[in-house]
Amino acid sequence: MLENYKAAVSASICLQLIDRRNRDNWEKDGATDLHRRALDEAKRILEDHQVEHLSDEVKAELRAIVEETEGHLGVTKSNPEF
Repeated sequence: MLENYKAAVSASICLQLIDRRNRDNWEKDGATDLHRRALDEAKRILEDHQVEHLSDEVKAELRAIVEETEGHLGVTKSNPEF
């Protein structure tokens, strides 16, 4: 199922990057190729993306999962600031 999700996301991203305009309009707007549009989109995401911080409830749930897994594996405690 994960492969299906990855394929769907990949297809969605490709559809956003493909330029289906006629050649005159494409050339008038700089004639960028798929590689250039992908790089521009990656830069935009890196510059504009705002991370949503995890709530204390979610952090506590993750901490419990990590501690349970550490116990099962017999490893030492990880960073409590997680």
